Amino acid sequence: MNQQLTIPIPPQPGAWTPPVLDAFAHGYVLAFDQSLNNTGWCLLHHSTTGMQAVSTGMIHPPADDLTSFEATFTRGSHVEEGVSALVEQMIWSVRGAQPPLAIIFERPAITGHRIESALLSGYGVFKATDGTARMVSNVHAKKVIVGRAGTRENPVTKGHVKEAVERYVPPPHPNRWNEHIRDACMLALTHLYDAAKEPKA
Repeated sequence: MNQQLTIPIPPQPGAWTPPVLDAFAHGYVLAFDQSLNNTGWCLLHHSTTGMQAVSTGMIHPPADDLTSFEATFTRGSHVEEGVSALVEQMIWSVRGAQPPLAIIFERPAITGHRIESALLSGYGVFKATDGTARMVSNVHAKKVIVGRAGTRENPVTKGHVKEAVERYVPPPHPNRWNEHIRDACMLALTHLYDAAKEPKA
């Protein structure tokens, strides 16, 4: 019987390949993919035993009858309150960790759809953390974790992000694993990737 061997084709020079797990720094990251209606968050931990989504969830402003700017401002304040309570809880839960807990959120876009939502909810995270949270660009995160930022003609879909994130992070319970949470995990992964490249003090 003739057997044909499949010879893997090496990537072309300059072609993107997914970062290996060792390319990510160790530590805890609390990441927020914030908006006025659906803020996903993820507490990610990378250690010698692997990458783990320790805890995930959503911040949903309560339903109300407000309209116009009153509704926008009220939802923004709820995001700030939810983030503040969660940050306090997570700082306590990983107290003593080295390096200390890093807190990040998505850098608000300056163009596109509902930029006021991104800006106001982002300010809520910034204020809730006393300005200590670091911003990570969604475009940069997609380039690092997915391999490309996407275009109007060839966008990066939710499925692309899901596949890319789950390459590193085993999904937790299905009820706590949606597009907003996965986006937060993508931001957290990107932070750990960038942190590994920073010069050591």
